Amino acid sequence: MTEIFKKNIPKLLVVLVVFAGFLLYMNWSQNEQPTFQVSEEFQQVDTEKELMDEITSKLTRSELATDYELFTDVDYEKILMEDRRALRIEKAWFRQGILQLIYSIDLRQEDKKISDVPYLMFEDLTLKAGGKNHKLNLTKQETNWLVKGNVHNYRLFRGVNIRLTGSEGNFEEIKKVMENDTIDQIVIDQPEMIHGSYENKKTLEPMEIDVSLSTNPNEELESIALNQSTTLSDGRTIDWEALTLSIDNTKLSFQLKNTDRPLQGLKLRITKPNGEVFEDQVSVGSSKEKGHYEVNIREFQEFPHEFSIEVTALEFMEEGTPMTYTISKETIEQGLALDKGNSQSIEKKIGSKNGMGIFFEGLSNNNTYGGPNQDVLGISVGIEDAADKQFNTWFNYVTEGMQNLKYNVTGESDSAVYHYMRGPLIEITDQNGSIIEPHGSSLSPSPDKEVQNILIDREAFRNASEINLKISHFPLYESVESEKVTFTLTKSGGES
Repeated sequence: MTEIFKKNIPKLLVVLVVFAGFLLYMNWSQNEQPTFQVSEEFQQVDTEKELMDEITSKLTRSELATDYELFTDVDYEKILMEDRRALRIEKAWFRQGILQLIYSIDLRQEDKKISDVPYLMFEDLTLKAGGKNHKLNLTKQETNWLVKGNVHNYRLFRGVNIRLTGSEGNFEEIKKVMENDTIDQIVIDQPEMIHGSYENKKTLEPMEIDVSLSTNPNEELESIALNQSTTLSDGRTIDWEALTLSIDNTKLSFQLKNTDRPLQGLKLRITKPNGEVFEDQVSVGSSKEKGHYEVNIREFQEFPHEFSIEVTALEFMEEGTPMTYTISKETIEQGLALDKGNSQSIEKKIGSKNGMGIFFEGLSNNNTYGGPNQDVLGISVGIEDAADKQFNTWFNYVTEGMQNLKYNVTGESDSAVYHYMRGPLIEITDQNGSIIEPHGSSLSPSPDKEVQNILIDREAFRNASEINLKISHFPLYESVESEKVTFTLTKSGGES
């Protein structure tokens, strides 16, 4: 018995030291609130709201996360005995494969600069969902550490932004996680506290953090009725119906009156709450209710208490007779014989549409965007006088999947909103009418023409006696003038 006791003396001493340290910490932590002067090196904030505004806006690049309380409170504390500090996980948010954590650590009187306060790092973690563990390995490229942070009530708050889908293995695990409604626990397997430099680090025991995070949070924060109209210089009217606010985008729904032509794009000038003005060309989606549309504009990073819209151009969809052109067997054979980096110079005009000239420029073996093992040949198509380049004239490819839909529409047939393809469209077929789908393309602008080099498998050329091009749905652009309409909005349940 005595021998066994002697063997266990070192273990008992460790336990006593840890227990004594714990008592010292408890005595220290329960003292009155510190009153020392915080070093000017630290960015100190006065209120919890200001703190959360600072941290979450750095993590999400938006103030909306705080406005709509998107982060979930977490109750987790880990005592760091040697440092006489407490590490707390304060808040967490999971969305679209991204995990964001906010943690804090005690500030001590001797802390004079940021590096004096140890910060948390880890290279892997496990998410528990549906009773199963899903281990994820992280890389530096996938994780953004907000080391500087902010001080509030003598604690330094920092954030971590982790993209969990950066590898194929992680992506598959996140898919399994999202088969469940919630994440129940976050386990940081090998947490490290970094003291000044990465070489000076201490590895901690695993941290098991109980949470209740939705795997599919509602992306729509709020939908607000607008109930105002814009009168265009030609007499047409846009009735603005609603603004739907999300963390990543802002959607406008509206009705265009006094026209029967389908709209597929707008050019807008928007003045944001901070006075910033931007002009964007945006594609629209069409509701099944005639004349009703929706459009995604550049997201607001703060609640838009007041903003203004001006419409400067409309883009309509042109559904006239397609233009066609046949690339002959002779041209194909000459193209297949081209040395690497060389191109034909044919410049054959296919036709004109809406003030634009369309040309077949020839075949090209300058496959800049082809992979190293990709055997491709390019079809070069040029557009002349493309409406002062106000709108995108990049060709969209007609695929086999689009045969079941109208050329100009993407999305499921039962969707509430159809999203128009930005024209023009190009359909490429062989002599049998079989669709040939490109692998991508590159754009080669010149002073008077835009030339798109559309990459096709070389094998498709070898097997073809001719290649047929069908070009349709050229956009019709109309510059307009409109009055500036200003919206004053009030957040639901909040102050205006």
